[in-house]
Amino acid sequence: MPSILNIRAPVRSEGAGQKPREPRRRPEHLLTVNDVYEELDRRIGKNRVYELVRSGDLPAKRIGSQYFVARRSLDAWLDEVETPQSHDS
Repeated sequence: MPSILNIRAPVRSEGAGQKPREPRRRPEHLLTVNDVYEELDRRIGKNRVYELVRSGDLPAKRIGSQYFVARRSLDAWLDEVETPQSHDS
């Protein structure tokens, strides 16, 4: 009887004429936390970007272990931060 430990998963071979898979590219409109940090010319730290994302102040989606911010969300957040709304009291 074969041991379970000796069973190997089948190896996927690149057949004749098949190209190796290329890594998936991230759509340009999605930014990582590092991209946001660079876009802001490092005016705020990466930890602050993470805080903004986790608090919901900067809308983002988490996929796996990374957060992704839509460029339009970053632009809207920047407009909001740079032009504070006046409060009529």
